Amino acid sequence: MASRPTRDLRRAILDRSLELVDKKGLDALSMREVARRLGVTHGAPYYHFKDRSSIVAALVEEGLAILAGMLEAAAREHEDPRAAFEACGRRYVAFAIAHPAYFRVMFRPELVGREHRASIDRAATQAFAVLQGVVVRCHAAGLSTGVDARALALTGWSTAHGLAALCLDGPLASKGDPKALAETVGATLGALVASGPKRGDARRGAGARRRGPRDGKSARRGSTRR
Repeated sequence: MASRPTRDLRRAILDRSLELVDKKGLDALSMREVARRLGVTHGAPYYHFKDRSSIVAALVEEGLAILAGMLEAAAREHEDPRAAFEACGRRYVAFAIAHPAYFRVMFRPELVGREHRASIDRAATQAFAVLQGVVVRCHAAGLSTGVDARALALTGWSTAHGLAALCLDGPLASKGDPKALAETVGATLGALVASGPKRGDARRGAGARRRGPRDGKSARRGSTRR
């Protein structure tokens, strides 16, 4: 039985962990079970990972890197920023469907130790920055300029994430076509960015409200004079 640390063993540990999460759920993931499935000594995984949470942390970072790559590809495929924003939403859902094990561990901070939080935050920031960059492109094209770029990107992320979660483990898991639902979320994000307020709309609206009473008073005075 293999017991020495190798790059192949590290990769094999992560791959078997993904299989366990995908087929048996997170509760089935343990150092001992991974070793058993690999046919190595129970101590072999410890050459690469301190404990279960270290394996999960590595999977989280990998998943976020894959997601960031998919979002970057979606953003590059479209010159039109609205189309790029829509494509990112579709690609987010596609990621969850194609990589359910990664998706199920990526947003569970309680599963990883504090020593891994900084590196995970960096990976998450990189993925989110792709979406925020697309929103900046939308602003440059005059779309939703009255909405903060981070807030709009977060709204898009939340919309896509919510649908992806419902498709995997929620009430939509056995209903509908995931690809069709992904198209729906893409269209929703497109409508969101196209219909958002533009910079200055609030000031113009406030100006109109301030003018309203004066105009009304002038009208009443004119009516009295008549």
